[in-house]
Amino acid sequence: MAPPSKRLKTEENEGADDGQRLIVILENCGLQLANVGKDRNVLLCSNKHNDYLKSKKMDPSKYRPDIVHQCLLMLLDSPLNRASRLQVYMHTINNILIEVNPQTRIPRTYDRFCGLMAQLLQKLTIRAEGSSVKLLKIIRNPVELYLPVGCRKLLTSFQASNFVSCRDLLPEGSNQSVAIVVGAMAKGKVG
Repeated sequence: MAPPSKRLKTEENEGADDGQRLIVILENCGLQLANVGKDRNVLLCSNKHNDYLKSKKMDPSKYRPDIVHQCLLMLLDSPLNRASRLQVYMHTINNILIEVNPQTRIPRTYDRFCGLMAQLLQKLTIRAEGSSVKLLKIIRNPVELYLPVGCRKLLTSFQASNFVSCRDLLPEGSNQSVAIVVGAMAKGKVG
Protein backbone atom coordinates (compact mmCIF):
# COMPACT_ATOMS: atom_id res chain seq x y z
CA MET A 1 0.00 0.00 0.00
CA ALA A 2 1.28 3.46 -0.88
CA PRO A 3 2.22 5.83 1.94
CA PRO A 4 -0.45 8.43 2.75
CA SER A 5 1.59 11.19 1.07
CA LYS A 6 1.46 9.33 -2.25
CA ARG A 7 -2.24 8.43 -2.12
CA LEU A 8 -4.37 9.93 -4.85
CA LYS A 9 -7.16 12.31 -3.97
CA THR A 10 -10.39 11.27 -5.64
CA GLU A 11 -14.01 12.01 -4.94
CA GLU A 12 -14.51 8.39 -3.90
CA ASN A 13 -11.83 8.16 -1.24
CA GLU A 14 -12.42 11.68 0.09
CA GLY A 15 -16.01 10.80 1.01
CA ALA A 16 -15.27 7.20 1.95
CA ASP A 17 -14.59 8.08 5.59
CA ASP A 18 -18.28 8.99 6.03
CA GLY A 19 -19.21 5.35 6.62
CA GLN A 20 -18.99 1.80 5.47
CA ARG A 21 -18.42 1.21 1.80
CA LEU A 22 -18.02 -2.00 -0.16
CA ILE A 23 -15.32 -1.87 -2.81
CA VAL A 24 -15.50 -4.72 -5.33
CA ILE A 25 -12.46 -5.40 -7.48
CA LEU A 26 -13.27 -7.63 -10.45
CA GLU A 27 -9.96 -9.36 -11.12
CA ASN A 28 -8.75 -11.00 -14.37
CA CYS A 29 -11.45 -9.42 -16.53
CA GLY A 30 -11.15 -10.80 -20.05
CA LEU A 31 -11.29 -7.47 -21.88
CA GLN A 32 -8.86 -7.28 -24.79
CA LEU A 33 -9.04 -5.69 -28.23
CA ALA A 34 -7.80 -7.35 -31.41
CA ASN A 35 -8.00 -7.05 -35.18
CA VAL A 36 -9.95 -10.13 -36.24
CA GLY A 37 -10.19 -10.52 -40.01
CA LYS A 38 -11.65 -7.33 -41.48
CA ASP A 39 -12.91 -6.18 -38.09
CA ARG A 40 -10.66 -3.68 -36.33
CA ASN A 41 -10.47 -3.19 -32.56
CA VAL A 42 -13.10 -5.73 -31.56
CA LEU A 43 -13.43 -7.06 -28.03
CA LEU A 44 -12.27 -10.67 -27.98
CA CYS A 45 -14.93 -13.15 -26.94
CA SER A 46 -14.44 -16.91 -26.76
CA ASN A 47 -17.87 -17.56 -28.34
CA LYS A 48 -17.32 -15.38 -31.42
CA HIS A 49 -13.54 -15.55 -31.86
CA ASN A 50 -12.68 -19.11 -30.84
CA ASP A 51 -10.84 -19.89 -34.10
CA TYR A 52 -8.82 -16.66 -33.86
CA LEU A 53 -7.87 -17.35 -30.24
CA LYS A 54 -6.76 -20.90 -31.02
CA SER A 55 -4.74 -19.75 -34.04
CA LYS A 56 -2.87 -17.30 -31.78
CA LYS A 57 -2.44 -20.01 -29.10
CA MET A 58 -4.50 -17.99 -26.62
CA ASP A 59 -6.67 -19.70 -23.99
CA PRO A 60 -10.32 -19.08 -24.99
CA SER A 61 -11.47 -19.41 -21.36
CA LYS A 62 -9.64 -16.16 -20.50
CA TYR A 63 -11.67 -14.07 -22.95
CA ARG A 64 -15.12 -14.03 -21.35
CA PRO A 65 -16.46 -10.47 -21.32
CA ASP A 66 -19.92 -11.98 -20.73
CA ILE A 67 -18.85 -12.77 -17.15
CA VAL A 68 -17.76 -9.16 -16.60
CA HIS A 69 -21.06 -7.97 -18.13
CA GLN A 70 -23.15 -10.06 -15.74
CA CYS A 71 -21.05 -9.02 -12.72
CA LEU A 72 -21.44 -5.32 -13.53
CA LEU A 73 -25.19 -5.65 -14.14
CA MET A 74 -25.70 -7.32 -10.76
CA LEU A 75 -23.41 -4.97 -8.83
CA LEU A 76 -24.64 -1.69 -10.29
CA ASP A 77 -28.31 -2.69 -9.99
CA SER A 78 -27.87 -3.66 -6.33
CA PRO A 79 -29.51 -1.84 -3.40
CA LEU A 80 -26.00 -1.24 -2.05
CA ASN A 81 -25.11 0.80 -5.14
CA ARG A 82 -28.39 2.73 -4.98
CA ALA A 83 -27.52 3.62 -1.38
CA SER A 84 -24.15 5.03 -2.59
CA ARG A 85 -22.20 2.42 -0.63
CA LEU A 86 -20.54 0.59 -3.54
CA GLN A 87 -17.45 1.26 -5.65
CA VAL A 88 -16.36 -1.08 -8.46
CA TYR A 89 -12.96 -1.46 -10.11
CA MET A 90 -12.05 -3.84 -12.92
CA HIS A 91 -8.54 -5.21 -13.38
CA THR A 92 -8.01 -6.87 -16.77
CA ILE A 93 -5.78 -9.75 -17.79
CA ASN A 94 -3.55 -7.14 -19.50
CA ASN A 95 -3.02 -5.20 -16.24
CA ILE A 96 -5.41 -2.36 -17.12
CA LEU A 97 -7.28 -0.86 -14.17
CA ILE A 98 -10.76 0.58 -14.82
CA GLU A 99 -12.79 2.67 -12.40
CA VAL A 100 -16.57 2.36 -12.69
CA ASN A 101 -18.62 5.37 -11.62
CA PRO A 102 -21.55 4.18 -9.43
CA GLN A 103 -23.92 6.21 -11.65
CA THR A 104 -22.99 4.15 -14.72
CA ARG A 105 -25.84 2.31 -16.41
CA ILE A 106 -24.38 -0.76 -18.07
CA PRO A 107 -26.03 -1.70 -21.41
CA ARG A 108 -28.45 -4.59 -20.98
CA THR A 109 -27.52 -6.27 -24.25
CA TYR A 110 -24.21 -8.07 -24.48
CA ASP A 111 -23.31 -6.71 -27.94
CA ARG A 112 -23.76 -3.11 -26.78
CA PHE A 113 -21.66 -3.85 -23.71
CA CYS A 114 -18.86 -5.21 -25.93
CA GLY A 115 -19.03 -2.06 -28.05
CA LEU A 116 -18.83 0.12 -24.94
CA MET A 117 -15.81 -1.77 -23.57
CA ALA A 118 -14.06 -1.58 -26.96
CA GLN A 119 -14.68 2.18 -27.00
CA LEU A 120 -13.32 2.50 -23.45
CA LEU A 121 -10.14 0.58 -24.26
CA GLN A 122 -9.54 2.82 -27.29
CA LYS A 123 -10.46 6.22 -25.82
CA LEU A 124 -9.46 5.52 -22.17
CA THR A 125 -12.64 7.15 -20.83
CA ILE A 126 -16.41 7.10 -21.34
CA ARG A 127 -18.31 10.27 -20.47
CA ALA A 128 -22.01 10.71 -19.78
CA GLU A 129 -23.85 12.11 -22.77
CA GLY A 130 -24.15 15.89 -22.52
CA SER A 131 -21.98 16.01 -19.40
CA SER A 132 -18.36 15.99 -18.31
CA VAL A 133 -18.96 13.17 -15.79
CA LYS A 134 -16.66 10.21 -16.48
CA LEU A 135 -18.66 6.99 -16.17
CA LEU A 136 -15.79 4.63 -16.97
CA LYS A 137 -12.12 5.50 -17.01
CA ILE A 138 -8.79 3.78 -17.18
CA ILE A 139 -6.67 4.72 -14.18
CA ARG A 140 -3.13 3.93 -13.13
CA ASN A 141 -2.23 0.85 -11.11
CA PRO A 142 -2.23 -0.36 -8.36
CA VAL A 143 -5.78 -0.33 -7.05
CA GLU A 144 -4.49 0.23 -3.50
CA LEU A 145 -3.97 3.89 -4.43
CA TYR A 146 -7.75 4.33 -4.51
CA LEU A 147 -8.74 2.39 -1.39
CA PRO A 148 -9.64 4.29 1.79
CA VAL A 149 -7.12 4.30 4.64
CA GLY A 150 -7.72 1.36 6.98
CA CYS A 151 -9.79 -0.52 4.43
CA ARG A 152 -10.04 -4.25 5.12
CA LYS A 153 -9.03 -6.32 2.06
CA LEU A 154 -10.53 -9.76 1.37
CA LEU A 155 -9.98 -12.30 -1.38
CA THR A 156 -12.62 -14.82 -2.44
CA SER A 157 -11.72 -18.43 -3.20
CA PHE A 158 -13.46 -21.77 -3.67
CA GLN A 159 -10.42 -23.42 -2.11
CA ALA A 160 -10.63 -21.61 1.23
CA SER A 161 -10.44 -23.84 4.29
CA ASN A 162 -13.32 -22.12 6.10
CA PHE A 163 -16.56 -20.46 5.04
CA VAL A 164 -17.23 -16.94 6.31
CA SER A 165 -20.69 -15.42 6.18
CA CYS A 166 -20.95 -11.91 4.74
CA ARG A 167 -22.63 -10.79 7.95
CA ASP A 168 -19.53 -11.77 9.94
CA LEU A 169 -17.06 -9.70 7.92
CA LEU A 170 -17.52 -6.54 9.98
CA PRO A 171 -18.82 -6.06 13.49
CA GLU A 172 -22.11 -4.20 13.75
CA GLY A 173 -21.63 -0.45 14.09
CA SER A 174 -18.22 -0.46 12.41
CA ASN A 175 -17.45 2.30 9.90
CA GLN A 176 -14.63 0.36 8.27
CA SER A 177 -14.79 -0.08 4.49
CA VAL A 178 -14.20 -3.48 2.92
CA ALA A 179 -12.53 -4.29 -0.40
CA ILE A 180 -13.34 -7.69 -1.88
CA VAL A 181 -11.45 -9.16 -4.82
CA VAL A 182 -13.63 -11.39 -7.01
CA GLY A 183 -12.43 -13.33 -10.03
CA ALA A 184 -14.36 -12.34 -13.17
CA MET A 185 -13.16 -15.31 -15.19
CA ALA A 186 -14.35 -18.78 -16.12
CA LYS A 187 -11.51 -20.67 -14.45
CA GLY A 188 -8.21 -20.01 -12.76
CA LYS A 189 -6.90 -18.30 -9.67
CA VAL A 190 -6.98 -14.69 -8.57
CA GLY A 191 -3.72 -13.06 -7.67
